[in-house]
Amino acid sequence: SRTRDYTAYHINSHNSNTMAQTSSSWRDLPRRILTVAIGVPTIILLLQNIVTSWLFFQGAHLICLLEWRALVPTLPLPSLSSADKKRDNGEDASSPLSQYLIRVFSIASFLITILPSALLPLALMASGILLRLLPHLPMCQKKNVKASAEYIYLTIQHYQFGLLYLSIG
Repeated sequence: SRTRDYTAYHINSHNSNTMAQTSSSWRDLPRRILTVAIGVPTIILLLQNIVTSWLFFQGAHLICLLEWRALVPTLPLPSLSSADKKRDNGEDASSPLSQYLIRVFSIASFLITILPSALLPLALMASGILLRLLPHLPMCQKKNVKASAEYIYLTIQHYQFGLLYLSIG
């Protein structure tokens, strides 16, 4: 009897959750239909002209670039206070290395959109090498700030994957 009650509770609970999700999905339906009804014809119109299609894809590329820049990883350090985390977690956004990494990533991601396809592997390789060399350049090093090697590696790897995502993906 106890098992039967437990099973009945789970079945009823599952059904009510499914019904709540279904009703929530139906409430969202008019907005989705409107988005598709306006968005699809607009995109078709934009893609019919060479200039507007290029601008459309450049805009999509820019949105992806900004999103990727916002997703820079951080290292979790639960035992430290927030001030210690910022100091020990690596570079802050205003450090020379972080600024140069963002600049190289942004410039390289723009260049890969205007280069011929035959030069894409060369451009990706050159930008990846440049990203790896940046921490070793004197202009990217700041006195009194010692970023952890793991943080620098994760950030550089993040930007390298970003270039692949923006160019091939």
